[in-house]
Amino acid sequence: MNWKSIFPNGITLLNLGFGVAAIQTQELEMAVLFVFLASVCDLLDGLVARALGVSSELGKQLDSLADVVSFGVAPALWIFKTLEPALGLWAYLSYLIVFAGAYRLARFNISSNQIKGFQGLPIPGNGLFWVSMLHLQNDAQFPTVVWVGLIIAFAVLMSSKLPLIAFKFEQYGWTGNEFRYLTILFSLAGAIWVLVSGKNIVATLPIALILYLVFSAVEQIFKKRHGKV
Repeated sequence: MNWKSIFPNGITLLNLGFGVAAIQTQELEMAVLFVFLASVCDLLDGLVARALGVSSELGKQLDSLADVVSFGVAPALWIFKTLEPALGLWAYLSYLIVFAGAYRLARFNISSNQIKGFQGLPIPGNGLFWVSMLHLQNDAQFPTVVWVGLIIAFAVLMSSKLPLIAFKFEQYGWTGNEFRYLTILFSLAGAIWVLVSGKNIVATLPIALILYLVFSAVEQIFKKRHGKV
């Protein structure tokens, strides 16, 4: 085993540790923090592996196992806790997120055509969206029907083959990266708006995800019209 692989794999295991902590904690605010920290680890492990030249099949599989816990199981259990008093057994619908997320990760691991773009919503985006919504629930008090609709929608988004933007830059010029940069710029504008308006900063995450989905759809329309798909 290449000793350098210890570093990215260690970061991946830290991702898994934060996911377990998000499940174990009794404080929603801590769960939100742990899932956010897991997402940072999920970003860093791949960057470190590529920088050290130690990307491997083991790391890929380990990353998926960590992701399904941190961004699938953890948010699903917190959604269950939120919905169970109102829905009873119907709260088990939250498990659809775990099933769809696991399916999404398995399909990604055997796919060879998701280098420049994703098919279906990546599970880290799912996890960040849900813990953000759970945190915002204290202020917004979303109706139960909204939760159920979002659960079904996100399960479909993850298990679908919907083409979505991947932030993997082959070069950093504007041409070819227009929709990546537009997504980033509008997300930053949304974050600034949230801060200026005095709203909960956590609201920036759902806003960014919605913008990501919108610009991914616009990019596909643009490509079809210009014969690039």
